[in-house]
Amino acid sequence: MVMSIYTLTDAIVIGKGVGPDALAALSITTPLLCILMAMGILFGVGGSVQMSVHWGTGDYQKANRFFPLSFATLAVFSNYKVFTFREYRKRIPPNPLRFCAL
Repeated sequence: MVMSIYTLTDAIVIGKGVGPDALAALSITTPLLCILMAMGILFGVGGSVQMSVHWGTGDYQKANRFFPLSFATLAVFSNYKVFTFREYRKRIPPNPLRFCAL
């Protein structure tokens, strides 16, 4: 819910203040931010559930292994996504609007 309010506020402020090109850039990057947030929630909640289950059964050694595992997995996947997005960004022409008949 906070992300939706944040996105809506950004859209209003950027659309009114900067213009339609900046609003288009915001619309392109918002799904990328949502993907990264979803990955953080996925590994954070998944790791904490596994840790709680093993902690509840009394297997503290196995429970303590889930935090570093979920954190390392999140770091690896996040870095992979960031480098993938950077590679695709290099393929975008410097002025993509030059092909439009405006």
